[in-house]
Amino acid sequence: MVLKKSRLINSRIQEGKKKMSDSNVNTKITDTVSQTNAVVLGEAPAQAMGTLYQVASHANGMAMQNAVANQHNLNQLNSSIVAQAIAIINSK
Repeated sequence: MVLKKSRLINSRIQEGKKKMSDSNVNTKITDTVSQTNAVVLGEAPAQAMGTLYQVASHANGMAMQNAVANQHNLNQLNSSIVAQAIAIINSK
């Protein structure tokens, strides 16, 4: 998979060099730009997966924080619910 991508990138670079060979731009500049583009294209999948893992971890952490907050809120209500239930039982 990686080999196919690198071959595709190299073929695109060669196509770009053929197109740029007729212009007045310095070949060192075109080579540098082509190499930079190849590096960016090669690193993009890893960057995307890293971002995905970070977002998933953050969402998981927020879900845990919400669960703790909800549990805390229910524990605060617990004593008042029990007191009202006892009051209802005693009134009958």
